[in-house]
Amino acid sequence: MVAVYAGSFDPVTRGHLSVVDRALSLFDRVHCLVADNPNKQYLFDREQRSALLQRSLPARPGVVVAATAGYVVDYARKHEIRFLIRGVRNVADARYEADMAAVNARLAPDVCTILVPADPLLADVSSSQLRALARRGAELDRWCTPVVARALQAAYGVESSHHARHGAAK
Repeated sequence: MVAVYAGSFDPVTRGHLSVVDRALSLFDRVHCLVADNPNKQYLFDREQRSALLQRSLPARPGVVVAATAGYVVDYARKHEIRFLIRGVRNVADARYEADMAAVNARLAPDVCTILVPADPLLADVSSSQLRALARRGAELDRWCTPVVARALQAAYGVESSHHARHGAAK
C-alpha cells in the first residue's frame, strides 16, 4: 500500500521525519509531498524545500519525494493513492487536521486521511519555531538534520551558538 504525506516542510524537522518513519511502518511506500499553502510565506522555495527533504531522507527506502502547487488530493488521485498521512504534534494539530480531513473527504471521498502522531520527544517544535531558533543562532541539531541546520544558518546569516562556542567551521 502507498500513502501521501504532504506538508510545506519549510523546513523539514525531525518531527516530520518521525512521522515518515511511522508511516513507513504502516505502508510500503510513502510519497513525501512538498505542497504550497497560498496563506503562507516561505523561507525556502518549493525546489529548495524538496531538496532539503530529499537530503534528509537518504536512508529510507520506500520514500518518494515530490512537489505540487495543486491540491494534495489531486496528486493522490493522479497517482492512484488512497491514503493521506497527516502528522500531529498536539491537540490543536489534531483538531485542525480533523477539519482538513473532512474537507479532503468532500473533495475526494475515495481518499482516506490517517492522523499519525509525531514522536512525543520531537513534538514540541514546528517549522516556524525551528526558523525562530535559527534566527537566534540556537543549536538546531535536536530539531533538524545537519543539512537543514546549515541551510537555515545560511538563510539567516547566523552561526549556531554551538559552533560559535567551539570555534567550529560553518
